Amino acid sequence: NGYSDTITDVRLNSISGFAEGSYALTDATNVTAGIRYTNDEREFEAKTVSYNGNTNVTTTSPAIRDTRTFGDPSWKLSIDHRFSDQLMVYASYNRGFRSGTFVPQATPVIQLEPEEIDGYEIGFKSDLFDQHLRLNIAGYYYDQTNVQVQQVIAGVNNVYNADGAEIYGADADFILSVTDNFRLFGGVGWTDATYTDFTNAIISVPYP
Repeated sequence: NGYSDTITDVRLNSISGFAEGSYALTDATNVTAGIRYTNDEREFEAKTVSYNGNTNVTTTSPAIRDTRTFGDPSWKLSIDHRFSDQLMVYASYNRGFRSGTFVPQATPVIQLEPEEIDGYEIGFKSDLFDQHLRLNIAGYYYDQTNVQVQQVIAGVNNVYNADGAEIYGADADFILSVTDNFRLFGGVGWTDATYTDFTNAIISVPYP
């Protein structure tokens, strides 16, 4: 006997600037630093158009409008050292940023907070045996805040914030040149990811 349509419009105006540079401490050791600032302005507007089949009347609700600005710096700091032309070790620290937004399909509308991640990594890169074997190994740790989590509820894709999470992991990959025309590729990874704080978690239990 009718329908109800929610019409939403979310717009983004984003501006950012960044700089990065490297400095040679010695002939074999380099330090790299970079910084970026991002400013995101989100504009939101929504209205509901309803049709009543019994009265043949269409109504439009007053528009709901909101604006939020998300600004945050992110950066990179790393150091690498070459023991030889065949072996380089490195360590890095990075801050990442994902802007917040509005989630119009939720009722009421969710204002998603920006997600931040601090990433730490150590590893080495090597070309061994007269460059017949390339071997790279790294270990990492990520500390996330306001993780933007997706979940499908009753056929609708929702996004909301988890308070925190952490990820440990390691990965390795290799390229082996058996001959000039034959190469082998391989890799392995291990990850351990945990929500450290998720007080508003939505748990879905399937129907039997």
